[in-house]
Amino acid sequence: EYTWTLFQNWTFRHFSKSIFTRQYTWSTAPFIIFRDCIFENSKADLFAIKGGTYVFENCVFRNISGRSIKAISEVRCDFTGCLFESCQALFFYGSDASFTNCRFIQMYGKRGGAIYTAKTTLYIERSLFINCTAKFNGGALYIRDSLESFETEIKNSCFIDTNADVNGSSIYSYLSSIKLSGKNCFTSDFNQGVCNVGGTINIEETQMVDDKCRSCITMPLIDIIPIDYSPIDTNKLYQFDDLKPGSMIIVDDEEY
Repeated sequence: EYTWTLFQNWTFRHFSKSIFTRQYTWSTAPFIIFRDCIFENSKADLFAIKGGTYVFENCVFRNISGRSIKAISEVRCDFTGCLFESCQALFFYGSDASFTNCRFIQMYGKRGGAIYTAKTTLYIERSLFINCTAKFNGGALYIRDSLESFETEIKNSCFIDTNADVNGSSIYSYLSSIKLSGKNCFTSDFNQGVCNVGGTINIEETQMVDDKCRSCITMPLIDIIPIDYSPIDTNKLYQFDDLKPGSMIIVDDEEY
């Protein structure tokens, strides 16, 4: 209930069941940080969670046929410098999610190729969505029922060759409030790429629609002063004394 934990340099692979589940929402605990971790080649929803705060720094999610994150209610997730590649779209309902300096490559889903949100506050900055695909709406992002207290801001991000079979090749918004700030860019026509139904879109600056958007793949990351959320070592008797700096722990589900 009150766990405060840091996982650093762990690798999780070949999971056919969730790595972490939580079914309670009465507090913002646990507070868990994953730093420089790899999650790959798994079939399950890796994090199926209600409640709690989760921070992912410089993590890699690759080849996950389930959902990397399935946040059902009152969850806060912050992602910085993370890579998502060949995974099913992340799912957030009644939660808060932020992404900074993240890359989404060849992601896929039915609604929202990279991220699905409903009744969720979403913040995206300096992130790339590349070759993401949705079977229905929202090639990269699907946002619904997020008015007033639940709002979305997308800042200085790029949508490169994203596609939806129905509407919104990049972004699909339904009954939601979206703010496009800074200079976002799209490789598809803006009216085709951004579909808004029954909500509002606030465009602060001119949005770029150009093939030159592909050059954003090489854009440098923004400078971020990290906040050290590492747990305080309150019990000196229990430590991984044999782990040296740079060590890696690999957890492999043999039943995969």
